[in-house]
Amino acid sequence: MIACVADDSDNLVIALSVKALRPDVRVVCRATELESERKLFLAGADAVVAPQAVGAERLALMAMQPELAQVFDVVVAGSPVEFRVEELDIATNCDVAGKTIQESGIRQDSGALILAVEGGESQVVVNPGADVTLAPGDRLVVVGTKDQVERAAGMVKSSS
Repeated sequence: MIACVADDSDNLVIALSVKALRPDVRVVCRATELESERKLFLAGADAVVAPQAVGAERLALMAMQPELAQVFDVVVAGSPVEFRVEELDIATNCDVAGKTIQESGIRQDSGALILAVEGGESQVVVNPGADVTLAPGDRLVVVGTKDQVERAAGMVKSSS
């Protein structure tokens, strides 16, 4: 059940009423005010979306990385998970330079998935195999959650 009326207090009453009558029904509520989010969860909402906050985050991301910043939501086990697609440049003296994708441990250690590798002469390998060697200056296109992408970015930065 989705509670998406104009007033947060009405959404709160809807969530309380639905959970009182049918505790097994999934309730998703809209919150206009950020302070209402906690109250809606206390009222029994299974998920709360604050459109202004989500929109502001996406606007900022698109302003900071207009060339690639893409964010998409996927529902995993009933809950939305936000994924990011970002480009990461391999630094000259980072730990993964000169290693294959498998040896680099990027997937295992960060959780991010490498979608493509752009090499020196603009050669792009889409869906690269584990045996592709990562060279300094290569650009990786990775996908993952915010934390996964940040961990992958840390792995390709200068190690000095």
